[in-house]
Amino acid sequence: MLDRSTLSVPSDLAGALSQLRGRVQPDAVGLVLGSGLGAVADFVDEPWSLAYERLEGAPACAVEGHAGDLVLGKVEGREAIIFRGRAHLYEGHDPAEVTYAVRLLKALGARAVILTTAVGAVNPDYAVGDLMFIRDHLNLTGQDPVGHVPFAERLPAFPSMSRCYDPQLLERLTELAFALGVSYHRGVLAGVRGPCYETPAEVRALRVLGADAVSMSTVLEAGFAHYLGLPVLGLGVVANRAADAGGVAHAAVLEAVGRAAPRLGDLLRTALAELAW
Repeated sequence: MLDRSTLSVPSDLAGALSQLRGRVQPDAVGLVLGSGLGAVADFVDEPWSLAYERLEGAPACAVEGHAGDLVLGKVEGREAIIFRGRAHLYEGHDPAEVTYAVRLLKALGARAVILTTAVGAVNPDYAVGDLMFIRDHLNLTGQDPVGHVPFAERLPAFPSMSRCYDPQLLERLTELAFALGVSYHRGVLAGVRGPCYETPAEVRALRVLGADAVSMSTVLEAGFAHYLGLPVLGLGVVANRAADAGGVAHAAVLEAVGRAAPRLGDLLRTALAELAW
């Protein structure tokens, strides 16, 4: 992977960098917490927080279940930069806004990023509350943020996504979960634009394409973080069965994710302490 440490800082990040530079250590690990997962940040020691409204350049975060603030602190001795909530395409945000967190993490010198998301199960073997470690994805959003990098500045011109989710970190996380007795799946995430949940026919098509779960986030962040040279770990919490005959309600998604959040938080806390970042 190319070294992008010498890239110039985009203008929309300059203000945030000036706000955060003395508060962030260069060996920090970044986390982006999806719907209903903000409580995962509760394990941060001596936290310092800043609402997105006060973080220069940060896109608005208005979806229920996304706290919309940045939390800095230590987790088991490891410096952490935690975004509680994210921007989505379905809110009207553009790819640059959707990838704001990972772009800022790169500019701050973060060592890696962990992306979490609520997902709908496409694989019939997945149940509500299960954890999924993302090993690959299908970007079906119709957007590719790397394509918004001016062609003359894009190196390489056609980036490979074959190792988007860092294989070594994924393997170490898998070994850690096994040692802790934490059950999990390793699956493929389909990323869609939203805001509508999938039809039964769409779910069948996603399964044929190789997806195990579906989300309205994460894939753009993962792809652009990989392009920037940030190692990526992706974790999903199964919040519902995609195209459930009874319908899917956002409140039910948040409730299901909230029940799984403590288990995910315990795993992440141990991972931050023990994995070789």
